[in-house]
Amino acid sequence: MNPAFTTAVTTETVAGLRFELEMVANFELLLEHYVATATDEQERVPYYAHLWPASRALVTWMAERPDLWPGHRVLELGCGLGLPAITAATLGARHVTGADSHPDNGTFLSRNATRNGVQVDVLTMDWGRPALRSHFDAILGSDLVYETPMIEPLFWGVVQLLAPRGRFVLADPGRPPFNAVVEHAESLGFSSEVYAEDEGFVVEFTW
Repeated sequence: MNPAFTTAVTTETVAGLRFELEMVANFELLLEHYVATATDEQERVPYYAHLWPASRALVTWMAERPDLWPGHRVLELGCGLGLPAITAATLGARHVTGADSHPDNGTFLSRNATRNGVQVDVLTMDWGRPALRSHFDAILGSDLVYETPMIEPLFWGVVQLLAPRGRFVLADPGRPPFNAVVEHAESLGFSSEVYAEDEGFVVEFTW
């Protein structure tokens, strides 16, 4: 095995929920591997291999609202290790899909879902070009928007995939484009409500 892909298992407890997550043991070594070998710019930074604090903020928000998930179809965009997707399945969602654009992400998501005793479908997908015809009752995302140009393709995908009367729940650490995200969503007809959690902001968009 390439040493860059050596893994470790950690335990995360968020809002009283306990999860086991398998992730790359040395993120810097993995980053060096992709910088040296990746031919696609999108593959150079392995965002999927790190548990971002905003994902914990999203899980906290979800756990505080357990009635939102049972029986619903849920999609996590840019899922990485899949903690929010796994949480949705743990809280009773009927069908959960985790989507990420990085081709190496799926293995980690599958392993983590299995470790936590839930089923999460794995999909390699760019949210600006959704490879799905399904509609979801809820779409989840955490720390997805680093730059303003990322906002429009994100919401283009959300509009294609979100069911009528569905909700898009986005956690963000407060990056500079945050206000522009909310303004763009409202220009598309979404209503928004912002919540402050310990590790970031969570915005619930509904239409």
